[in-house]
Amino acid sequence: MKKRHLYTAAVLLTLSLSACGQDSGNITESSQAAETEASSDKEQELSLADIKSAGSWDGNLYENEAAGISFNMPESWTASSDEDIAAFIESVQAKGTDYLAMAQDLETGEVMQIAVEDLSVTTPNLTDSMDEDMYIDALRSQLDLNEEQGLEITHVDEEDAELSLGGESYKGFTATMSANGQSINQVYAVRKIDDKHMMTVIYITAEDAGTEVLEELFI
Repeated sequence: MKKRHLYTAAVLLTLSLSACGQDSGNITESSQAAETEASSDKEQELSLADIKSAGSWDGNLYENEAAGISFNMPESWTASSDEDIAAFIESVQAKGTDYLAMAQDLETGEVMQIAVEDLSVTTPNLTDSMDEDMYIDALRSQLDLNEEQGLEITHVDEEDAELSLGGESYKGFTATMSANGQSINQVYAVRKIDDKHMMTVIYITAEDAGTEVLEELFI
């Protein structure tokens, strides 16, 4: 039961992540064209596929130099295959978002997701101006969508925390939901890794957890 609730939370939070840019106002064809033209002028700009392909697993260690991240998966966890991640993305229709790595503890149901969103796809009119603070505000507002799916929001941090994951600076916060009496805790960490890509680390657990738990898992 616990594992099912945590997986449900993971799916719903994925939907929230991919919807971050979709409430930012109507995007006209002209604004999309202007953003595309501006992007084409930038030299050696990484694509979402470039960032995805730069990552690899070596035992329990996931490293991605393009994203500037190293995740040390606990021994009891299992990493999702590329095929499983692709099927997951297709199932939730996360347009403009890819998952560099996903892992879970099959016994406790804990879930880790490392996602990158291409802001030029999801928020083409806000790509340059979107920073970590704006993105976190959008994530907080999207959490309300989970209440429509039967998950009660019981706590959301109002203040952002400063985190260091593997030597990189992130902004983060925690949130707690309740489903059928089961507490579901989420920890978020956000960093804009270049001009148009925003990375979000999401940790989901049935236990109480603060942002410091992520600092222990990234090196």
